[in-house]
Amino acid sequence: MIPEEKKCWLAAYTRSRHEDQVSRQLTIKGLESLLPMYISDCVEGLLRLMLSDYREPINLGTEELVSVNRLVDMVCEIAGKKLVKRHDVSQPQGVRGRNSDNSRLRAVLRWEPKTRLRDGLAMTYPWIERELEKAGRLAEKVTYATA
Repeated sequence: MIPEEKKCWLAAYTRSRHEDQVSRQLTIKGLESLLPMYISDCVEGLLRLMLSDYREPINLGTEELVSVNRLVDMVCEIAGKKLVKRHDVSQPQGVRGRNSDNSRLRAVLRWEPKTRLRDGLAMTYPWIERELEKAGRLAEKVTYATA
C-alpha cells in the first residue's frame, strides 16, 4: 500500500500543475520507491481474500516497484508536460523502498494485481482533471516552464 503521505500525491500534483501558472518545479524529498496499486485491483484482492479461508498475513500488493522520480515522469508523460525536479536529500530519509514477493498471494488466491501503474495513471489522470474542472480549479490556459 502507498504510505499516507504519498496517497494523494497524484491528485496534489495534478492540482498544482493547474494552479501554478509560471514555474513547473517539484521538490522531491528523497529517492524513495513505491509499490502502488490501482484501486480496482485492491478491491478485487480484498474481496478474494475475504471469501477465502486464508487467515494469515499476506501482502496484497503489486510487484511493480517504481521510484518517485519515475512516477513523476509517468504523470508528466500522461499530461504532456515537462517538469523540473529538485531533490531535497537534506530531509530525513525513510525506507528507500520495499520489494514485494507475490508468490504466496498467487498460491493462496490464484490471483495478483493486473493493472500496471502507467495504465492506472492514464485512467486516473483524466478523472482528476474533470474533478478540478467541476470545482472551478482548472485554468483554461496555463503556461508551463520547460527544462
